[in-house]
Amino acid sequence: MFYIIGFISFIIALISPGLGVLFIITAMGRYFVENHRSIYHFFIGWLILCGSFYLLNQLDKITTLDLLIGTGFSCFLLFVLINKEYSLNLIFMVLLLINSSFIGLRQLFFHKEIAVRYNEALDEAMKLVITRFEGNSEQEQIFHEIIELMRNFYLQYNPGFWVASLMLCLMIGYFFFSRKRENLPKLADYQTHLYVIYTLIISLCIALFTEYKLYAVNYLLALSPLYLMQGIGVVNSKIGRWFLNSKVLIAVAILSLIINPYIVIIISTIGLFDCWFDFRKINKMEDLNENHTN
Repeated sequence: MFYIIGFISFIIALISPGLGVLFIITAMGRYFVENHRSIYHFFIGWLILCGSFYLLNQLDKITTLDLLIGTGFSCFLLFVLINKEYSLNLIFMVLLLINSSFIGLRQLFFHKEIAVRYNEALDEAMKLVITRFEGNSEQEQIFHEIIELMRNFYLQYNPGFWVASLMLCLMIGYFFFSRKRENLPKLADYQTHLYVIYTLIISLCIALFTEYKLYAVNYLLALSPLYLMQGIGVVNSKIGRWFLNSKVLIAVAILSLIINPYIVIIISTIGLFDCWFDFRKINKMEDLNENHTN
């Protein structure tokens, strides 16, 4: 059954790497925790599948690396660190570092191929829309301008969004996996180290006052899921009990996050300020526990 679920997760990851991450963590996580060797069996199998599909010309280099590193290795590393009982803070910082390094190298070596692939997809979409708006030059021009904005925006900030979406999937997957496991730390208690704030402030200054804005904004985008999850933890600690008994309210809250970017910004900002003001009093509780232990 383990290997069947593993193969299904690979098929899902072919369709969407993010969904693949969620499926691996939620469907296979119990195997990885109950039998630590299974995580190594999983990654060896994942490596064989990626290599086989690439050699059979079913995957290109970029997609193969995305599946191998972004999906497979990220899930492998997540559970290796969980089994070694490292803190959530360290686990997600390591995952962020690994995937940021990967996407940097991916962009360095394959930026031309990525641009060509994305431009071809947009050009195909443009052809379809032109036929629909034939005879209406004004609407056609507006859509053409939107496509060009999307093209420039994606090519500039694709690395940051790639890392951010992957980190978000890893965190959401861990949230659902850890809900019914009392021995695992809860994502609601996640708190980013204060030193990460300083790198964020430096990046913000670089984005505002130097010519290296592109790199700084991509770094800020990659960091955003950490503070979004921390902000959600703060909100949950204050008003979460109102939502726990109502699936409708939970659905409304999730939908609001998806369709309203201002709510995401507000909650991420709350998570950012939690690093200084400790709204949940996590640091105070840790100090009390340490004093009791001593």
